[in-house]
Amino acid sequence: MKNKLIIKSFIRRKIFILYFILSIIIYSTLLVINVTLTNLQENRKKNIYHNSLASLHESNDYYDQLNSNKLIGDVKRVVYFDNLEDKTGRYYFLLDPKIDNRVLVYEDRSLKDDFIDIYLCKKDYSNIENTPYQEDTLSFSFNDTEEEFSFNINKLYKSKHVNSIAVSSKIFAKLLKLNDGYDYTFKLYESETNIKKNIKNVRILTSYTEDEMLISHRINQYITVLIIFDVMMFIIFIIIIFIISNNLINDLNKNINLEYLLGFNNLQISNNILVRLVLLNISSIIIAIIGSFIILSLFKIFIKIDYFLINYYLLGIMIIILIIENMYVVIKSFRRLR
Repeated sequence: MKNKLIIKSFIRRKIFILYFILSIIIYSTLLVINVTLTNLQENRKKNIYHNSLASLHESNDYYDQLNSNKLIGDVKRVVYFDNLEDKTGRYYFLLDPKIDNRVLVYEDRSLKDDFIDIYLCKKDYSNIENTPYQEDTLSFSFNDTEEEFSFNINKLYKSKHVNSIAVSSKIFAKLLKLNDGYDYTFKLYESETNIKKNIKNVRILTSYTEDEMLISHRINQYITVLIIFDVMMFIIFIIIIFIISNNLINDLNKNINLEYLLGFNNLQISNNILVRLVLLNISSIIIAIIGSFIILSLFKIFIKIDYFLINYYLLGIMIIILIIENMYVVIKSFRRLR
């Protein structure tokens, strides 16, 4: 009964309410900034990924190294046709000038050997979308070889990047042997500048439109502002935690003397100290999480938010700081025990 009265008296004190409110504000602010910043960084990553395409030509096979590179994704082995003979005359624009007037060809394991899929940029696709393409046949000769490949068109697809052709695994393996060196295409997760620093001889095939550049620029601005704000709030978080810790030590020291006068033993006083700290930290964290969800729900009206997309590294540092703070308070307070 005495223990419960001691804890209740601690909770009712104005100083506890002040610590409690300060903790909730700082925790919820850091959580909201953390989630918002991580979402914006992920949106930037997706924006770059969906609007980029790069190519690389090497004399040796670098597929495994590229596939394990976290800065890029969707790595594909490709080959290029220098010559295209189109009997129908409708697919002349397969020669995309973005790849030096060569046709990009890659592997699709779901295709049969005598079929191909054609991927065309939107501006070109509109010219032939009503064409009975299933009956069309295309013939290719690779570089200067005499061998010719004939295909039936399986499907036409819209492509956001460059015109390309997909062939079966068997045909692609044959074409790969005729290719001079090794060619790859891939999408980017980082800016072109970072990619060029990491991968030599990379060639950027597609770039942003003006609208996409504007969106990317705004996202970068928001990220920069949030990073600065995040650092400032983290510094404030450490300062407030330090102030609360020292004030708690002073308050608990006064309570220890009082509890001795009331007849509490060392074990009971120790338990009371731990219960106070747990109540203050756990309750404030729970309410801060609830408050953060409410604030992020309001943000979701304006931007797409994934509540669980969090920078766990930063969150881990926060938890470590809180653990150290609690240990500091406990050790300092326990020194008062007789």
